[in-house]
Amino acid sequence: MAITTEPAQVYRGGGRRYFTLRAAARAEAKALINKHCHCDYCDHEGYGREHLPCRRHQDEHFEPLVEKLAARFIRNYRKDRGAS
Repeated sequence: MAITTEPAQVYRGGGRRYFTLRAAARAEAKALINKHCHCDYCDHEGYGREHLPCRRHQDEHFEPLVEKLAARFIRNYRKDRGAS
């Protein structure tokens, strides 16, 4: 069996390349959320650091926000591709 190459459509999002539009949209959404993040750390004097997540990174808020933003990125991408 020989190794061959073939061109593939690649989507960029969040500073990386992805094979699917959904993965690129989710990465871009997470990058946008992290850009406006207000998370903090609490230092426990020699016992380690505790991560204090902001409201955007709490579990019940993070995934729905990522899905909403990803859906919006996908809609905008498809709208822009249809207009050209």
